[in-house]
Amino acid sequence: MRKNGYSIIEALIAIAILLVGIIGSFILVIRSLNMSSLIIDNLTASFLAQQGIETIINQRDNNWINNQNWLNGISSSTPQRVPGFQKFTRTIIITPITSDIIKADCKIDWTTKQYSITATDYLYNWAKGYL
Repeated sequence: MRKNGYSIIEALIAIAILLVGIIGSFILVIRSLNMSSLIIDNLTASFLAQQGIETIINQRDNNWINNQNWLNGISSSTPQRVPGFQKFTRTIIITPITSDIIKADCKIDWTTKQYSITATDYLYNWAKGYL
């Protein structure tokens, strides 16, 4: 005997397989959207950390130009909101290594999901013998 069409069980199995594929696709899209916002925040935080390090370098260079002590105005800071980027806070930590070397850490925290990035640079008093 020949059957034409599908039975109810076959149709239910086909619908279940189709639903698994659709739900899986939705989960993939939702996770991708969440990751894209994290990547954007991560990139922004890395730029802000680099900006913090460059601010310290600029202060050191201005001290040399103005014939001041190379560490004048360079110190650690408490966490501060970054202007224009309200969900990010910047903390600068200055650690003296020797009298002519300091370690500068710039830590960026953001409130979205409690992430942080730290940029580190070593600054030298290389103009000591020239100025």
